[in-house]
Amino acid sequence: MSGFVQHAVAVALDDVAGWGAMLASALKETGGELSKKEMDWADEILGLKNRRKRSVA
Repeated sequence: MSGFVQHAVAVALDDVAGWGAMLASALKETGGELSKKEMDWADEILGLKNRRKRSVA
């Protein structure tokens, strides 16, 4: 079972790296990171409007 878990973790890490690279490329091609206004809009659409405003402490 350990080999299965190691393989699953390795595949998951590769997927995360691939998505990260794709996101970085897309952001670069479309003008960079989202503005505060864009983030607020996305949070509202996704129902996360108050989520980012909470303290993590």
